[in-house]
Amino acid sequence: MQIVLSSLKKLLAEFGISTKSWGKGKAKTLADLLEEIRKGESQLVVGKNGIVRVVSIVKLHVYDPNYPGRGYLVESRQQLPDGRVRRRRRQPSEKIKGGEPAKSAAVRGLREELRMRGGYVLFRGTLRTENTPNPSYPRLPCRYIIHKFNVALEFRSTTLQEEFRITEEDGTVHFFRWKRPKRADIILPL
Repeated sequence: MQIVLSSLKKLLAEFGISTKSWGKGKAKTLADLLEEIRKGESQLVVGKNGIVRVVSIVKLHVYDPNYPGRGYLVESRQQLPDGRVRRRRRQPSEKIKGGEPAKSAAVRGLREELRMRGGYVLFRGTLRTENTPNPSYPRLPCRYIIHKFNVALEFRSTTLQEEFRITEEDGTVHFFRWKRPKRADIILPL
């Protein structure tokens, strides 16, 4: 694995991407990127404009029609196994693995991220592409292919508290909360 890591580091260096700051603060390590590529969660694409990390993801807009004023669910932060904390402030999301349909990744995300085995209706949302810097891998350009799904809870989500956390097997802790919509955005049930 060390040979592969050094080859990846050399490839990135050829495109002027230093990994010195990786593994510090919000940044993940070079080994994390390699693992992501091996799992099919991302790929590096080399083109005439350089190198870019391409990631297909699903974003989950989870809301409870029984409590419309509650808003939608956001992951407020993560605590990594080494104790570092990453601010998130975004809707739950999941990387799509190579060859996996987007809907399957959405269901997997609901199971893994929120421990939901049912009690929801999944609606296909939008598809868009976004080029944006990513603090996980500083200076490595990133292109996201984003599949957004709306998730309506079928049960009264009193079990999903105003703020709650879920711990992954690797020790990563995800902190979630409901983000209330602006007053003008509140939709009342018919």
